[in-house]
Amino acid sequence: MLPELKKFREAAEACHGNYSRIADAFGVTRQTVYNWCKEDPDFKEVVNDCKMRLSSSKGMQLLTSNGTKLDGE
Repeated sequence: MLPELKKFREAAEACHGNYSRIADAFGVTRQTVYNWCKEDPDFKEVVNDCKMRLSSSKGMQLLTSNGTKLDGE
C-alpha cells in the first residue's frame, strides 16, 4: 500500500531523494520505495525533483566556491 503523496514528499525532501533514507523513514526496504515509484509516477517525480534541487544547489555552491559568478561574467 502506498503512503500518502504528501507524507512521501515530506520524507523525500528531508532525505534529499535518497531511496535508502526514504525507506528508513517509512520502515520499509529500499526495493519497496522503488516499487512505489514504479507504481505511481507522482512518487517518482517527487524523488527526481528532490535530486534535481540537491544537484542544483551543489552546482551553485561549486560555482561560488570557485569564485565564478553565477551570471557567467
